[in-house]
Amino acid sequence: MVAFNTCRDLRNEIYGHLQRLSPGWYAQHKSGDITKHVVDDTMRLEPVLADTMYGFVTAMILSLGGFVILMTLSPVLTMLALLPVPLALNIMVRIGRVARPTFYKEVHREGAISARVQDHVSGIRKIQILNQKGQTGRIFGRFSNMLARRQIWSRTMISPFEPAIKAMMALSTALVILVEARLALADQIAVADLVAFILFKASLYQPLFVLGAAVENFRQGAASLKRVTDILDTTPEVEETPAAQSMVHGTIRENIRFGMADT
Repeated sequence: MVAFNTCRDLRNEIYGHLQRLSPGWYAQHKSGDITKHVVDDTMRLEPVLADTMYGFVTAMILSLGGFVILMTLSPVLTMLALLPVPLALNIMVRIGRVARPTFYKEVHREGAISARVQDHVSGIRKIQILNQKGQTGRIFGRFSNMLARRQIWSRTMISPFEPAIKAMMALSTALVILVEARLALADQIAVADLVAFILFKASLYQPLFVLGAAVENFRQGAASLKRVTDILDTTPEVEETPAAQSMVHGTIRENIRFGMADT
């Protein structure tokens, strides 16, 4: 409910802002791209708000619970298990910085191809009469190829994220087993506690795995939000003052009153 209501409010805000922009701005932007701003870009935020955030919060709660249990078993081993986490976070941030502009360009390509399709469909009769189907087909194919290449490149940029997290988790497991085996041989830790520690250790990395699975939705949502804010940050060339609006509303009311009187 929160996600869909947020998308609705943002959609209404964008549409209201579009009504205040000048004709010169519309001359520089295609109608299909504007439509994608209002509808598609706002709806891309719903999976981020509903699924990604919910999964991340749930994983964080489980991770905190696992951390408490592991600290009761062995604080030293817990700190050892968390040792690769800063490296994993650093990798996540670096990949995010590189992937952010890539996803922004992908969403921009999607808007361009949507605008191209809308222009061709609206003028399909003229295209058929002038026998321009081959030319428009080649133009659309070029835009479609550019979009496909951008989509493949975007996924290539984020593809190292999940393997990197798994590598960090494997390194953590190796370090913990190495130390735990020595402690178990020295009778400083019970074998049952050793097994429990390894099982609960996986919960520490659960939030990172959730982010890895949802990084595509998150990056697409961030790119769509950037496009939305670009529109909302556009200042109308002519601002309507409250006095002018009240004057217009007063004139409309007067016209309605005189029209009803004549009737």
